Amino acid sequence: MIRENLVEGCTVNGYGIFTFAPYGSATIDSNTVSGCYVGLGDFGSSVSGQGPTFSHNTVNGLGA
Repeated sequence: MIRENLVEGCTVNGYGIFTFAPYGSATIDSNTVSGCYVGLGDFGSSVSGQGPTFSHNTVNGLGA
């Protein structure tokens, strides 16, 4: 679980929060990301069936 994080002012073309080929179904919940080129992302998968769950996140790309 990735929960209640604050990510601000990423580097040029930076990523906020992402999963990459998770072994289990990840939960990304109640995070705030601002000023990042990519706010939230999911790339690849090692899990068959249900993928990640994104809920209650706030993303603002201003200043990216």
